[in-house]
Amino acid sequence: MKTQHTPGPWAIAANMYGIGNLRVEGVEVSRDGITQPIANCGWDHRGESAANARLIAAAPDGLALAHAVMASPQKCYCKYMTWPPGPCSRCLAKKLISRATGDA
Repeated sequence: MKTQHTPGPWAIAANMYGIGNLRVEGVEVSRDGITQPIANCGWDHRGESAANARLIAAAPDGLALAHAVMASPQKCYCKYMTWPPGPCSRCLAKKLISRATGDA
């Protein structure tokens, strides 16, 4: 599968250029020596924007983990899930890949 998103790693910008918000940037993506933003998470005093920025910055690692789960020989074990109830790790990985790649 060809990657269509900005390759990771992604990081929260140390320099916000005085705009008072958190930027998530692709570490390897730059134009004219300036790292380009992937997301702009705003700013709040509750810490929600910082949490959103951390989650977005971790997205490439989460997608890589989901691909690793799907590449393992493990089969779906949802019918055996009694605690906690819900989908198994393989089904969660499949859902994450589908949402991340637009195949949902």
